[in-house]
This record gives sequence, C-alpha cells and structure tokens, in this order.
Amino acid sequence: MARVMDDVGAIQWSISGLFISLFSNITTLVVGAVILVSINLSMAMVAFCTLPFYIVTYRFFLSRVRAVNKFIRERNSEIYGIIGENLNGVRVVKSFARERYETLRFYHKIAQFLRLQRTNAVQNTLLSTLCGLISGVGTTVLTYLGIVAMRDGTMTLGNYLYFNGSVGFLFGPIVSLSDMNINIQYVMTALTRVFEVLDEKVKIEEAENAVDMQEMYGEVIFRHVSLQYEEAPGYALRDLNFAVMPGSLVCIVGQSGAGKSSLVNLLLRLYDPTEGRITVDGEDIRDIGLKSLRRHIRMVPQEAMLFSGTLASNIRYGHPEATPSEVIQASQKAELHDFIMSLPAKYETEIGEGGVSLSGGQKQRLSMAMTLITNPSVLILDDSTSALDAKTEGRIQRTVGRIAKDRTAFVITQKVAMCRKADLLLVLKGGRLVEQGTYDKLVRQQGVFYDMFRTQIEAMEQEAPEVEKEKEEVEEAVVA
Repeated sequence: MARVMDDVGAIQWSISGLFISLFSNITTLVVGAVILVSINLSMAMVAFCTLPFYIVTYRFFLSRVRAVNKFIRERNSEIYGIIGENLNGVRVVKSFARERYETLRFYHKIAQFLRLQRTNAVQNTLLSTLCGLISGVGTTVLTYLGIVAMRDGTMTLGNYLYFNGSVGFLFGPIVSLSDMNINIQYVMTALTRVFEVLDEKVKIEEAENAVDMQEMYGEVIFRHVSLQYEEAPGYALRDLNFAVMPGSLVCIVGQSGAGKSSLVNLLLRLYDPTEGRITVDGEDIRDIGLKSLRRHIRMVPQEAMLFSGTLASNIRYGHPEATPSEVIQASQKAELHDFIMSLPAKYETEIGEGGVSLSGGQKQRLSMAMTLITNPSVLILDDSTSALDAKTEGRIQRTVGRIAKDRTAFVITQKVAMCRKADLLLVLKGGRLVEQGTYDKLVRQQGVFYDMFRTQIEAMEQEAPEVEKEKEEVEEAVVA
C-alpha cells in the first residue's frame, strides 16, 4: 500500500519541480562553461579542474545516501503495515491486552524512521558543505590567478571582472545540483520501489487464440496434475487423477495443508499446474480465456471479502445488471433474505468497510449470495459454512444440495453431513489423492477417510436409529 499511495505521491509531488530545476541548472552550467572558455581559456581550464573533486565527492556520498533513502522508504512501508494490521485486528489486540506492546512496536519503527531521516540530513549537509568548500577554494585560486594575470598585463580589469562574475555560472549550478541530491535520491528510491511492482511478471497469461466459452456444462477432469509453488521445496499437489461429471456434488476433504485450497485454485487458474492437464468440458483450461473461465467458475472463499456500500450493491458486485428480484432470489438461496428484511433500510443498509457491521456468519452468507447471483456453471465453496451456526449451516447444506443439481459444485468441508450428500468424495493427504468414491464406499473401506472422521461417522450412526424411532412415534400419534 505504501508503494501505491506514498511512493507514487512522492514521485508526483517531486518530479515536475525536480526536472525543471535539473534542466535549468545543467543549462546554466553549460552556458557558464562556454562563457569562461570564450573569456580566458587557461583560467577556464583551471576552473574545470575543480570538477573532478565534485565528482569524487558526489560518488562518495551517492551510494550512502541512496542506501539510507531505501531504508527510509522500507521503514515507512513497515509503519503503514503496522497501522493497517492494528486497525484490522483491533479486536484481537484488545482481547489479548496487547495495546502497550503494539504502541511500543509502532514507536520503535517511528524511532528507526527518524534516525534514518537524521542520518540522511547529515549526509546531505556534508555533501553540500564539501561542494561549497570546493567552490570557495576554486574561486580563491581563480581570483589569485586573475590578479597575477592583470599584474603581468595578460588580462584586463574588465575581462577579469567579467570572468569572475561568470564563474558563478559554473560553480553555482554544481552546488545547487548537490543540494538537489536529497530529492533526486528520494525520487530514485521511490521509482525503484514502484517499478518493482510494475515489472512483476504476469504468471498466468492467456493463450493467443483463447477460447471464449459461451456456456459451460461442468465436466472437470484432472489428468496427472501436480503443483509446485515457486521456491517451495516440495509439491503442494502430486499426480491427481479424477473425473467429475456435470451436475455432480464433489466434497474435498483432508487435514490442514493437504492441498484442498490448492486444488480449487487450479480450477480458477489462479495457478497453472506444474505437470499434467486440467480440462473443462473437454477444453484445456490454459486454452480458455481467463474472463470466460472465471465467468462460469465462481468461488465462495473461506474468509468473506466485502466492500463498503449497501447489501444490494455487494450482492450485485459480480453481476451489476441484476434486477431486484434476482438480488432477492440470491439472498434467499444464501439464507440471508430474512435477516435483511429485519433491517430498517433492508437491502439499502450500509454495511461499512469490509462489512464491519455484520457478524461472521452474515458475512459468509452475503459472500454466498454474491456468488450465486452470477449463476455459475461450477461453484466452489471453500469451507464457507465454517462461520455459521448449526441451524443456518443445515439450511445452507440443503441449499447447496439443491443448487448443485443444476451445476457442478466443489465443496471443501470437514463435515460428514455434507459428505453424505456428495456424488464424489476426494480425500487428500500430503498433496496426494489417497481415496475417492462415494460416502458409503469410503466408509466400508475404513481407510483414511473413515479414520479422519470416525467420531462424526459413529455419532451419526448412533443418531440414525433414534431419528427413525422419533419419526415412527410421530406417525403413530398422527394415526391415533
């Protein structure tokens, strides 16, 4: 954020005035040199002999000033980061009573920033002083030589005064350029940081003749797919093979770090597989246009990302042309409509930055509505019921079951109740697909899936007879 806001602002503020001053000083320097040569070549050469001293002095300070400016920008970025972290995590800070720690951490970074600013000011003052000293020594030498030349009759008083007055056109711009050094290095450092972002390579690129899919049925096939993140020592996913038919409900299960999120990120082409091939409706996803692919494949993330504005504007985010009835329908599917209608402003209620006025469960349901309104062909739910209460979670699971009939759905979950509804279960362990099949098949195998969810499975098996008995009692009471 500091690069986008502060560094760009610094460049914008300094660049115009800096270039004008730079151009005018260099022009004055060149004109002054020409005038001195035209008056007296020998004395002009003596004046030019001072230039190497300026260059040596400038080069001595250049790397030091640039390094300090780099550290200044980095500390400035860290200060922005601390402010952002504490604003976003204010509840966590207060709940752990860490206000003093965070205050001291902030003051520590500010102290580092101020020390660097002081060092920068001292270095630039020394540079300016030394350049001024060189100019003073040079002017003194030229004055002495001018007096000697007038005594010997090789220079008139008029030429001497003209030369002496013109020396300022040579030394003055040099001293000004040294004074500008602080701004030059400041801008150069900011430019370097900005171009580090601009020069970042686009890792996911479209094919030259990318396919624009007008409709997608939802057949997804992974063939020997592996994924290794950059600079990672091992594979996040290794040799995945499975096929999903259109309209299937697929549950992806596994312990933390098993590669569940990596798998669905490949579907959205947030990453490309290191090895293997992924096809959607027979087309390699690398041959499908990114906009087309992501228009048909949507994900409800584990942590809802909302925007300041109204509930309606957030629901419409991915489909700005949606009608009010479509907005209502999406919120009903996400089990959010009743809550919205209980609010005074209903769908025009402002939710604040990041949905600050909503609970965790309400944010999740709003995120689901944002996705459902786009009517995706492939729906991805990244453990998106984790922040919901049991009652709402049950309703959402039933909703997922209903909407999955018309589309392919991938659900990352740790709930056996959802797994029982799945047409296909994918069990990941250490980045490998160790089991796949239906719920009944995997329970009978009593393998990795059964071991992982044994407690939930046994609890459900114990509850099943009780539920059936209650149903029978209700039916008998009705008959009686």
